[in-house]
Amino acid sequence: MCHVLAVLADGSTLHRRIVGRAIDAAGLSDDARAEALHSGEFRSKQRLGWAINNLNKAGIIERPSRANYRITETGRAWFADNPEGIRSCSEANRVFAPYWFDAEKTRPGVVTEETKAMAEDPIE
Repeated sequence: MCHVLAVLADGSTLHRRIVGRAIDAAGLSDDARAEALHSGEFRSKQRLGWAINNLNKAGIIERPSRANYRITETGRAWFADNPEGIRSCSEANRVFAPYWFDAEKTRPGVVTEETKAMAEDPIE
């Protein structure tokens, strides 16, 4: 994520080519760039896609038009405080959990406290 933010730090709006620039900023070796998943997709491009998606959901970057991205003011402040990005799963969970899909809340037939509260009569 820090490489995506570093590429966008100047405030410019970049097309999806941000992925290539972020890979360059990360200084990945040729072997790392060539590492492919079973699907044939490059691991680095997939990971950067995840980063862009999560940063966008969290409001750290925005998508002013299709496949175009820029850093937000919130993103500038967050990046200034976290120039190394996120280094652990627990930190990622703390920052991004509110924006991640929650399968438990959306599975049919699963009743949570939240769904109970929504079903109650407003008078209650």
